[in-house]
Amino acid sequence: MKPASIFKEIDYVCLCDRDLKKEEQTVFVVGSLTVEQEAYLDDIAEGEAGTVKYGTIILETLHMGLKKVKNFKDGNKSIKFERDEKGPVMPGDVHPWKTECMQRIALKERREICTFIRGLSALSEEELKNLRS
Repeated sequence: MKPASIFKEIDYVCLCDRDLKKEEQTVFVVGSLTVEQEAYLDDIAEGEAGTVKYGTIILETLHMGLKKVKNFKDGNKSIKFERDEKGPVMPGDVHPWKTECMQRIALKERREICTFIRGLSALSEEELKNLRS
């Protein structure tokens, strides 16, 4: 067994932006989740009466795994991402992103970024190096 990689941050570009010039791509800086954060999300997945709360899992994953957003624009205007410092503290001492920020990311891309973040803990250091190159 190879140990999972633990790292600080990695840049992620959604599939819809990968054919754009580098300077036009929106970059989502993400980090792997801690074991406490993964357990928290797994507990949400169990839900009440065996229900799975996919929307909540996606949103909570983004709140914890998305570190910052670079080059996200509406026309020529940059979209600023801010944490809701008045919101509840989540596992990992993280405040959630403001709702108006999260609403600016389309559902398809929220799901894509969530899937990427959740898969990071399964990658070895060698696989991560390939992603970064």
